[in-house]
Amino acid sequence: MKKIENVKKLKKIYQIEVSEQIYPIEPEIYIKFHLNAGIELEDKIWKELILENDYLRYYKLGIIKLKKMLTKYEMKNYLLSQGASEGIIKQVISKFVERKYLDDISYAKDYIQMKKYQYGPLILEHQLKEKGIDFDLIQEQIEKIDEHEILSLQIPKKLASIKNKSIRQALITVKTHFIRNGYSNHIVSSILENSSSFYQGDEMKLLQKDYDKLLNRLSKKLSGYELKSSIKERLYQKGYKLEDILKVLN
Repeated sequence: MKKIENVKKLKKIYQIEVSEQIYPIEPEIYIKFHLNAGIELEDKIWKELILENDYLRYYKLGIIKLKKMLTKYEMKNYLLSQGASEGIIKQVISKFVERKYLDDISYAKDYIQMKKYQYGPLILEHQLKEKGIDFDLIQEQIEKIDEHEILSLQIPKKLASIKNKSIRQALITVKTHFIRNGYSNHIVSSILENSSSFYQGDEMKLLQKDYDKLLNRLSKKLSGYELKSSIKERLYQKGYKLEDILKVLN
């Protein structure tokens, strides 16, 4: 038998004292089991009370956490971090799935929709794996991404925004950016081949500026043919066309 020795009502819970131990009890459980100081409960009833109380406590914590979209895996980890047992976690998640509060399919769809212009399939796949979503489910949603459509919009915008580099440097920068962000190399390369016209930089102006900088710096230690050759080599490495470099040098 368990005897309730003392009861203290707090703002959101009751604290009951049993065998000199304090238990936080949810109001619904307090009312359901007609708890008051002095009553005695059979061990079977006490065990049932504690299980129901734990379930309700972690259910409420889960609901609060669901103000932000979560996967089942993320919810499990959160409840574990709060001290929930595996059994309680299974119950709570089952109820959340039943009520559509947790839905990994919808999560994957929405996540991809929000992020597909920021990250390509390879990155999105990795991110969703880390969130514990089933691999087959991820693949099913990833396959719906139209990379060509996305990159046909994004690559021209990115290329047009780069005005402080030669066109060759700008193309390399854009390619590196999208491949690093998880888009397919062959699709990025294919679209870039037909995107040069979106470059907005004034290449001759940039070339002249870089030439002046190099001339000012290198002329302090080089001269004549050696100076000219060094400047030409460095300008070429920056991606400028050889015929344009020769125009500036001459």
